[in-house]
Amino acid sequence: MKKVIFVCTGNTCRSPMAEIIANKLWNGRAEALSCGFGPSGLPISAGSVKALEKIGIEAGEHYSVAAKAEELLGCDLILTMSGSHKREILRAMPQLTDRVYTLCEYVGETGDIPDPYMMGQDEYDKCCGKIYECIKKIDTDKL
Repeated sequence: MKKVIFVCTGNTCRSPMAEIIANKLWNGRAEALSCGFGPSGLPISAGSVKALEKIGIEAGEHYSVAAKAEELLGCDLILTMSGSHKREILRAMPQLTDRVYTLCEYVGETGDIPDPYMMGQDEYDKCCGKIYECIKKIDTDKL
């Protein structure tokens, strides 16, 4: 089974939403994981939990995981929430060039997934909706 890892800054907002949405939509056809550049052990943000609930997806328990080289190397595809995350990974591990894309780039869109951290619920909802729409475009048979 193909492994896809979603990466954002703290792994408490965007990348956990992406992981949870992907695992729901993909229904076992591929495995989604997530990580960030911040510390491990922080819970998923309340705004992310509420945004997921609004689209009918239960967040469950999620705690942030710091990005580790061995985890990234073990994935078939690395999808970042922004161009800066992509650049940071490629600066540290240029050998991953053919596996690292921004989520938007991978599905043929431009721009980044804006960080809703410390913003109102509307921003979390918009972020979650954008992630959902992007992940719906991923064909797990082509991973």
